[in-house]
Amino acid sequence: MYLAYSLLLAVAFVAALPLYLWRARRAGKRLPSFRERMGGAALAPHDAPSLWIHAVSVGEVLTARILIAPLKARFPAHRIFISTTTVTGRAVAERSVAGADGLFFAPFDWPTPVRKTLDRVRPALLVLVETEIWPNLIHEAHRRGVRVAVVNGRISPRSFVRYRAVRGLLSRVLAEVDLFLMQSAPHAERARQIGAPAGRIRALGNLKYDALGDARAPAELAGPLGKGAEARPLWVAGSTVAGEEEMVLTAFREVRSRKWPRSSRPRAFAPSGAARSGPRDGKATSSCSTRSVSWPASTRWPPSCSWGEA
Repeated sequence: MYLAYSLLLAVAFVAALPLYLWRARRAGKRLPSFRERMGGAALAPHDAPSLWIHAVSVGEVLTARILIAPLKARFPAHRIFISTTTVTGRAVAERSVAGADGLFFAPFDWPTPVRKTLDRVRPALLVLVETEIWPNLIHEAHRRGVRVAVVNGRISPRSFVRYRAVRGLLSRVLAEVDLFLMQSAPHAERARQIGAPAGRIRALGNLKYDALGDARAPAELAGPLGKGAEARPLWVAGSTVAGEEEMVLTAFREVRSRKWPRSSRPRAFAPSGAARSGPRDGKATSSCSTRSVSWPASTRWPPSCSWGEA
């Protein structure tokens, strides 16, 4: 199975390489990551045991960042290395990840690059953030006695359909993973249905949300809303895109309550005219700024809007 998978991956790589090189040249980008992706991770030689956290892109890197401090506390003698797949993920890791002993691009999932990278990293534990299933990496790590764990695991409905179609093959790979820490019970059940051993699956919640704990009083958090706001319901439209603000405002008008303040938090910093103008039926008003504002780092929802009632 692994040989067939590697051959298919090689064919896909060769087919996509010209387009990849053309786009890189057109964008004026160099290819500094290629050596690392072929197994030449730029890590200093070391004899200490290590932990390898693989985070594909930006979202996974932000989750990986949460893991570093507790892992350092639990395994003080181990070095911690983080790999990424995307260039943007690497850039975010370089800017925001503190405490890691090294960063590198993950190897292509072929036997030789994987083995060379494992030789350099020498991990005792491989942590895959959010269900990154790389058959050769998992297989080679397992063969070497490296523990493998999926952390903050998730399987979307679309991925579930694809995975279930190859369950017979995928179950062989998942059998070599020691622990699946999934975001929720539905994700855990999907992992079981695609072949993960049931006894190794746990539903522990989403690390991204767990890390947002805020011990401040409700009155302090509700400060921007005005006096007594913590006792009132709040209507929030978060991460909206063009066209969605109008739908939110329509629904808000139907509520017809002067006691509900409204927050519109666009996904991009260019909310539509509807979001800027707010309701015009006299029931409630609010305005939205297109600029980011300073806000305490521990706040759950960084506001960009002012608040008010008619």
